[in-house]
Amino acid sequence: IDNGTNYDVQLIIAQLNIATPIDFYHNEKNEGSAGGFGKVFEISKKEKDYTRLLILDDDSLLSNNALESIFTYEKGNKMGGKYIWSLYRPIKYPDNFQKNWDWNERYLNNRIVGISILQQIFGKVQKTYRKNKKMAELLYDIDYSIQLKKSGINIFQIEEAKIEDLEGAWGTKKHGMQSYFSNEGNEFRYLYNVRNWIFLIKNQGYI
Repeated sequence: IDNGTNYDVQLIIAQLNIATPIDFYHNEKNEGSAGGFGKVFEISKKEKDYTRLLILDDDSLLSNNALESIFTYEKGNKMGGKYIWSLYRPIKYPDNFQKNWDWNERYLNNRIVGISILQQIFGKVQKTYRKNKKMAELLYDIDYSIQLKKSGINIFQIEEAKIEDLEGAWGTKKHGMQSYFSNEGNEFRYLYNVRNWIFLIKNQGYI
C-alpha cells in the first residue's frame, strides 16, 4: 500500500528486481496506519487463495526464522479458538520473556498514557499468569487490539518470531511524560500517544 507518498514507490519496487509478484495499491493521501492496514483487509477479503495474512509496516524486517517458528509452535502445541500472532520486538519490549505473566484488561481501567495510581495498589489483579511461559497472550493499549480481544480473538507472541524496526523504536528510557516535559525524544509522538489513549478510553468505555 503506497500511503500517499510524494515519490514513485512503484518505480523503486521495480528497481529492486524482486522475483515474487507484487500487487501495488496507491492511496491519494496518507490515511495513517489504520487507513493503510484497512486497505489490506479490504483487498484480502476479495482474495480466496491464501491461508495467512502477514501485515508489516514499511520499516519492519522479519527475522529469517520468524514464520517457521510460529508454524513449528502451532504444530507442537494445542492452540484452540481464534487468534492472531504479534511478532516480537526485542528493542521495544526486551523483558517480555523474562517474566511468566501478561497484563489483562483490568490494566486499562483508570489509566491514561501508561499512568495508573491503581496499578501501584492493585497491580497483582491486573496480571494473568501464563499457562505456558514461552507464549505471551498480549493486551495492547490500542483500539484495534482491544476490539480483537472483545471479539474473542487472542493475540499471541513467542520470543523466536522476531521483527526488527529499521528506523528504531520511539521513546527513551524515561516515561513518555517525563521525556516530553524535559524536551527529550519526539514531542509530536508523545502528543499522538495521548490522543490515542483518549480515543481508546472514549471508544471502549473505559474510565
